[in-house]
Amino acid sequence: SADHDIGDAVPFQLTAILPDNLLDYETYELVFHDVQSAGLTFNNDVTVRLSTNGGASYNEVDSGLYSVVYSAGQTQEDGCTFELVISDVTLIDDIANGAYITVEYTSSLNDGAVIGAAGNPNTMHVSYNNGQGTGRTPDDTVIVFTYKVEVDKVDEESEPLAGAQF
Repeated sequence: SADHDIGDAVPFQLTAILPDNLLDYETYELVFHDVQSAGLTFNNDVTVRLSTNGGASYNEVDSGLYSVVYSAGQTQEDGCTFELVISDVTLIDDIANGAYITVEYTSSLNDGAVIGAAGNPNTMHVSYNNGQGTGRTPDDTVIVFTYKVEVDKVDEESEPLAGAQF
């Protein structure tokens, strides 16, 4: 969870750890599915990174090896706000068994954000197809909170101060 103001760009990071036998497959499709609440607006500013050393350092993945399926203000047929599709991770330079694929992006907390304890959830999961079967990770949800604070400047008799500003 995180606390942000309306208008803030909220950073998100999604990570998939690839199987220890990845290179045994001819192809391996990986899809990140993201479902955002109405209080979040996807900024379509995705970066994909690869780590082959347990996440200690990352190299950026060529943007020609993945696609972002997104239409501003619309959800995909499966209810996702956007999907990031890597048709074949085995084509990524320096890919290795057990590699980490990390997707980083931001979404802005908009005027439709829910104020208070309910917050603004962002749920994701990863699906994969390794040519021998399709799988799906459980959903993972984070919540972005925002709050409203009303402050009144008053004098010593608790009367509002005319023209007071912060």
